[in-house]
Amino acid sequence: MTLRTRYFAAIILVFCAGVLLFAQSPSTQRLLQLLDTPDSLDKDDEENELIHAAIEAGPAAVPVLGKLLQRLNGEEQKSVVRGALMMIGGTQAVSILQTEYEKGEEDAGIFLAIAMASVDSKRNRETLTRLLTKDPARDHDIIAAAAFSLGLLRATEALPSLRALAQGPADRNTTDAAKLAIQSIEKGFWKIKSQPLDARQRILAAILKVGIPDEDYEYFFDETGGGFWRYNPAGWTFTKGEPQDRSSSGPEVDDIFVSSDGRRAFVSIRVFCGPRCAVGYGYSLRQDGRDWKVQMWTMLWIT
Repeated sequence: MTLRTRYFAAIILVFCAGVLLFAQSPSTQRLLQLLDTPDSLDKDDEENELIHAAIEAGPAAVPVLGKLLQRLNGEEQKSVVRGALMMIGGTQAVSILQTEYEKGEEDAGIFLAIAMASVDSKRNRETLTRLLTKDPARDHDIIAAAAFSLGLLRATEALPSLRALAQGPADRNTTDAAKLAIQSIEKGFWKIKSQPLDARQRILAAILKVGIPDEDYEYFFDETGGGFWRYNPAGWTFTKGEPQDRSSSGPEVDDIFVSSDGRRAFVSIRVFCGPRCAVGYGYSLRQDGRDWKVQMWTMLWIT
């Protein structure tokens, strides 16, 4: 099961359990159609539909997911429900995941570490910093997720712990995660020079503000939006058309979905890391006044 499928298969599980509260919503009806006719779509299309349904349901689905989690026994089933809670985020989702983790459910740790970025508080920052001290040989994924969340939050108070972690062996993902978090914190938020003109640009501006993992980029391409973003010391600027230098090197927007109430969004981007290498990242966002705020990000796939 891919990471993407693992997270969002939870939505299927919720519907099959008969406990979802939104049976009359369009997204629920669409998801039920997918369950009835799973062969009608290819794998990628089906997964996209599931992601969209999760974002559409939003925080109102969290209590249902929490109750379902209490009744499940299988670890794989629990894992996909925890993944759904992580993607929705928010105070209640974080609380449910933290309760699971404190009960000794170690698998809940990675989902908790990622979801905590959706609720920026002193307590959550302290918890994330403590997670950095777990055993890197056994809990490396939890540690890496905590480091990524601290970087997303620009948690300067975590720098001493992150610097200590960054001294670890070069072949550990925790070392790389700590270095990336340090880079994000020391860099601060990226500047946006041009005022976004519409909702699509505001969503992408929010992503560019927190940054794209792995390295600094000059270009960010949005083919569907009809243009590209370019960075200079003054900040990111969106321009219609193609770059004058004909450059095509840089991350690309893969998909943008906005909930029908206009309050939540999920964006997937594609980053090329070589002639035969690419990575997909997913960003979950919520509306923050007129602007948008990234509440978590995760790797979706790598090829």
